[in-house]
Amino acid sequence: MSRIKQVAPVEQRIELFIRVNDLAEGVVDRLSTLTPQQLEAVMESGLKIQKAVNPSGVAMKRITEVVRALPTPRTGRVALVGRREGHSQITSYGCRGRDRGYDDYGAMPADVLAAMEDLGLEQWCGEVLRRLSLWQRQTVIREIGTMRSVRNPSGVVMSRIRSIAKVDELISIFVDINGLDRNV
Repeated sequence: MSRIKQVAPVEQRIELFIRVNDLAEGVVDRLSTLTPQQLEAVMESGLKIQKAVNPSGVAMKRITEVVRALPTPRTGRVALVGRREGHSQITSYGCRGRDRGYDDYGAMPADVLAAMEDLGLEQWCGEVLRRLSLWQRQTVIREIGTMRSVRNPSGVVMSRIRSIAKVDELISIFVDINGLDRNV
């Protein structure tokens, strides 16, 4: 691994990591939100996930542990563009579609920033919270209170959001975050 690390940039190594382990699209999507430092940490124990029935599950566990240990800064992610013909394509440093609004933290309400920091929420989850009405946002934050020791805090928050937001609101938020054409 050390020889590969010396000659190949993190973008090439993470692509190799995805191909060698035949990781699922959801894992590739999650990897696309990580910084180069976080990607290095995910691959730290080797490019090949050994003795795993479900390498995608192992990779997701590594990602979760890395995100908790190394918080994501606002910039510097490696963009992965999904799987095509069995492998991912890494474009460059920057943001993918769903990350477009993340550079505008000045528009993020203080209560959302506090919840993201306190609960360890992922940035996309903060974006969803930001797009809710004030009442909906306060309801979600009040319901989750000070949850601790949750494996996937963003998933818990999203389940609360789904319980109070209408389907058409959620679709509108999804379209907005991903920069999709509303006329399609």
